[in-house]
Amino acid sequence: MIWRLLDRPDVIDRAMSDARAIFPQVWKPVADAARMDELGYCHGIYSMEGAAYLQCDFCCMIGPEVFRRWVMPALEEEVAAVRHSVYHWDGPGALVHIDDLCSLDFHALSYVPGAGRGGHYEHLELLKQVQQKGKAVQAWGSVDEIKAMHRELRPEKVFYCTGVANRAEGEALLDWFARNS
Repeated sequence: MIWRLLDRPDVIDRAMSDARAIFPQVWKPVADAARMDELGYCHGIYSMEGAAYLQCDFCCMIGPEVFRRWVMPALEEEVAAVRHSVYHWDGPGALVHIDDLCSLDFHALSYVPGAGRGGHYEHLELLKQVQQKGKAVQAWGSVDEIKAMHRELRPEKVFYCTGVANRAEGEALLDWFARNS
């Protein structure tokens, strides 16, 4: 595929056009079959109007020019069809696309640092940079890491994912957020 980008861009243009035409044809029937307009959409986020994580893991292997030509138009259309979307931003190779991703109408970016590269707490500066560009971020971590990140991140532009051992720990964490937001 990488070589086709260089020596046969016409083939990639045609393939992307075909793939982009399929997305709305698949999205609507799946939503109808699952009664999502009645029950809501849920894929890590919930909405009555459409919700999904969108991604392009291939973007870690391409530069901004190629990303803008072939990936951004598809993402723009998918964002419009889905309505409430989070971009699954995978790996350090994809960091070159931060400005382009933040220019799209995603509700949030969910950065995945990659194996052996630490968690979100170790990438706090990146999360803050995304927030400064107007996007919300998804932040994973232990309860202690979440609390530390909460002191640094804009609370209206973050949603956290963590785990607790029981309901009492969960309620204690929610109480902490109420006191510290």
